[in-house]
Amino acid sequence: PGPDWSIDAQLAAFEGFLQFLEMNLSGQTAIRVDGSWATQAETLRGFAEFCSPDFVFREEDLVRALSELAASLGKAAPALEEPREDAIPLSAIYDERLEAAVQRAYQRDYMTFGFGPWR
Repeated sequence: PGPDWSIDAQLAAFEGFLQFLEMNLSGQTAIRVDGSWATQAETLRGFAEFCSPDFVFREEDLVRALSELAASLGKAAPALEEPREDAIPLSAIYDERLEAAVQRAYQRDYMTFGFGPWR
């Protein structure tokens, strides 16, 4: 975005994208589901068609679990990168309405993995 990009523009753009995602993930668009926004449940199902994963790690357990996995292989776990800070962070636009839109788009993941609100 240009220098005149505002929090309101960011919120409107993200809400529009979430509306698209809700339709796309439910097969209501002619555009294929891209791997960068596919549901985690669908991504795991895709892996499982080839070979079932041995592990599924939750974000809150990732550092410990990857360290244990690396240690079991006689390796050191690499450091995880910090998330990239956007010009307008999600925390600046996040509210209950946005959370509801995310839950509608990713309902399967919320149900399958027991996700709750972001904050």
